[in-house]
Amino acid sequence: MLLCGILSDTLNLTSATTTTADRLMCVLLTILGDVERPVQVGGDTIRGPNELAVKMFKAKTNWFVGLGAYAICRGDMKRFKVESSTKPDGSPWKVAWATVEVTETGVFSKIADQLLTELRLLKREDPKNSGQDLPNEGDHLDFAFLTIVDIVNASSRLLICGLKELKLAQAMFPGCKLESAVTQVENQDGHCDHDSETWASQFPSQHFTVDQTSMLLGNDKNGKPRVSRKKQFIPPLMDCLNAGFSLDEQEASAHRLERTPTVKTTHVCGAAGCKTHRHYSDVWFVPVCEECSP
Repeated sequence: MLLCGILSDTLNLTSATTTTADRLMCVLLTILGDVERPVQVGGDTIRGPNELAVKMFKAKTNWFVGLGAYAICRGDMKRFKVESSTKPDGSPWKVAWATVEVTETGVFSKIADQLLTELRLLKREDPKNSGQDLPNEGDHLDFAFLTIVDIVNASSRLLICGLKELKLAQAMFPGCKLESAVTQVENQDGHCDHDSETWASQFPSQHFTVDQTSMLLGNDKNGKPRVSRKKQFIPPLMDCLNAGFSLDEQEASAHRLERTPTVKTTHVCGAAGCKTHRHYSDVWFVPVCEECSP
């Protein structure tokens, strides 16, 4: 259990947060737990800490996918406040940054429209009363991000849900490639697939397009893959906001025109457990789907 905790927290000793103590404890726990001895788990043979880490992260990926977009955006999510001299009301910048660490990222592209929608909903949500909106717009989050970390390939993808997030992401990670977050779209029951062109046709913003909803984060200035929120995502966030980040007049106007959906939440329970279903309306991230209409 202790070994799994270290392997998970350090992405199998590859994260920028990995310490010498982590490496020493992994060696010690591998010896004490006789981890090099082959063990049968769920029909698979696991031998050594590397195989243990691979199996653990695959199980974690399957668990994440089963949670749905609502829980993914709110599971491993941290909130930050940064003092600001550039916001019109003089209040601090308010940021939420969620992250998932998985072995397979393709499954997330199928629900990327839902993830982007949930990030926008998260911005206005009452943190003390989940599911309720904050009535005062000044209390809403200024930014909401989700990073999908590919453990196998040591890479990260940042989901960008609005124009403000896009401008800040470009300031934090200059030169990083932008592309559509979605290759195909499916609903929460796995039906009604769409390609990215169909999805893009329902995306009316003139200043923020579908092809800007995902950023490949690449390597940091030291040449290391960006995979750590603590060491590689939040420091550039703080640097940019402390340096006086702001939107120009045209960008600020465009940002105010971006819509956020109304949503109805239901819970579907079965033999595998309960899952939260979210039904969105009046949202420009979700494509029209005639075959899904009642």
